[in-house]
Amino acid sequence: MNTIHNIYLKIYRIGAFGILAFILISIFGYAGIKLFYLCSKSYTVPFIISPTGEKMMSVKSQLLHTNEAIAKLQIDSVVLQDKQKVEQANKDALLSLKARLQHAKTAEINASVTKARKLGGIPNYATKALISQSNAIQANANKALSSHLITRTTHAQQLTSAIQLKASYASMVSQGVAIQNSIADLRRQGSTLAGQNHDLSALNAAEKEMEIAYKVSEIDNSLLNYSLQLKQNSQQITKLVDSLKQIQDTPYYKVATSNNDYVFSFVPYDNEKYAKEGESVYNCYLHMIACYKVGTISHVYKLEETANHVVFNKAMRGTLVELKLDDNNEAKSKVFFLGGKPLFI
Repeated sequence: MNTIHNIYLKIYRIGAFGILAFILISIFGYAGIKLFYLCSKSYTVPFIISPTGEKMMSVKSQLLHTNEAIAKLQIDSVVLQDKQKVEQANKDALLSLKARLQHAKTAEINASVTKARKLGGIPNYATKALISQSNAIQANANKALSSHLITRTTHAQQLTSAIQLKASYASMVSQGVAIQNSIADLRRQGSTLAGQNHDLSALNAAEKEMEIAYKVSEIDNSLLNYSLQLKQNSQQITKLVDSLKQIQDTPYYKVATSNNDYVFSFVPYDNEKYAKEGESVYNCYLHMIACYKVGTISHVYKLEETANHVVFNKAMRGTLVELKLDDNNEAKSKVFFLGGKPLFI
């Protein structure tokens, strides 16, 4: 009976000791892990990003909209530039026409003035002396006929000469009036072309010149609007391209523009000295023992990220690195270590 009792007592003591040892090992192990991660400067937290994830679909949609906006602005800019070329060609044609019209107007003014001067310089031979001479011829002819100094035939001829002189006077007076009217017309036309308003044809020329000036001003306004729109388009394109450049050096952009899964890892700023391209990456059993190399760092991103500590569950700031692993399934581990085995085992 005592033997059985001693056996049970031994088993109890062994069990109690084992439980106590397990508790102590757990406590010291937990404390050791806490102390290890408190002192460790090489751990990193791996994770996998898939292009079909919800966040990546949002990033893809944003990239698509941004690229579409850039393409639309570029097409609009090309169309505006074509319109600018057309409007500039129209403006050049109108300015050329305006110059030709101005040249023609100046030439017409000079021609009108010259012609008026020439017409004004024509001597007026139709004077009252012709009437006096005609009356004298008629009186002398009548007197000679009454004195029987000339025949009736001669008398008739002299009367005819007197009548012809009167007709010549009337014709010359009529020509003088026509010349004066022409001079007045030329002067009116020249003054209208010079800026006054008398002659209808000259007014039509001035109206045409004003119409050209109005069309040129409309084209100038269009060219100004096109230039402003092109400047705005350029500024918007620059902003959109800059926004794309900002996300191009991020893990999300790389995954969004690919169809493959990528492994990344969060490196706290305290462990940043190991975040270098080509640095070795290790995975361990039981957090820190029996470690083995699983890959290397292929790229270091400048993007700042935040994540919780693997043990203390507090927020930490750090950066992201891309990992090139021999087997992406290794990324299912909770932590990796950079640069070497943490306990050299």
